[in-house]
Amino acid sequence: MPSDRQTAVETIWQMDTFLQRAHLQAVSADRRSRLRFPLNLAFSYRTLTRKSRSGAGRVLNISSSGVLAECPDPFTVGTTVELTMEWPVRMHGWIPIHLVMIGSIVRCEASGFALEASQLRLGKRRPSVASGVPVAIC
Repeated sequence: MPSDRQTAVETIWQMDTFLQRAHLQAVSADRRSRLRFPLNLAFSYRTLTRKSRSGAGRVLNISSSGVLAECPDPFTVGTTVELTMEWPVRMHGWIPIHLVMIGSIVRCEASGFALEASQLRLGKRRPSVASGVPVAIC
């Protein structure tokens, strides 16, 4: 039997596939292979480099293959980044979950970047007994 996480990821892919088959493109001339969904979600990030750094920003749109993000910090094309964002839908209607997306920066702009995802993972969040601060459980 699949886990809740597997079910959630499969649901995202099924939704994306359904919309692709239905040809519901936001802009018909768009060359992207996946439909993008406009979102306004806060995220935290950390670079997966020798000199790791972290920060925060906002997701402007998302697809199963990446995100367009607004972030005041400068990035370089090719940098590998891990983004973590609170998912707007709760598991079973009440369990907060987050999406972790790992990928490479493919475009940089003054106000943000585009990230091509190589890994997607949904996880539950629960309060830490020791600190009282939410921690990610994957």
